[in-house]
Amino acid sequence: MELEDKIILRNQLALLIRHLRELNGISQEVLANKIGIKEHTMIRIEQGKFSINAELLLLILKNLECTILAKGKEFKI
Repeated sequence: MELEDKIILRNQLALLIRHLRELNGISQEVLANKIGIKEHTMIRIEQGKFSINAELLLLILKNLECTILAKGKEFKI
């Protein structure tokens, strides 16, 4: 995958995380504390300036009470 494609995907994920957090009505600080990272890191994630691994993504989604839909099957986190 090209670097440019990775940046686009990271930015799309950043926007999704921010949107989900705002829908849940919680601040970046509160979410960061829940998942055990610094608020500054959460800000960088939502700006697309920090690449997160699968473990951190799952922690974020779990704390935002989200599910994952894959090939028509829903998975509760």
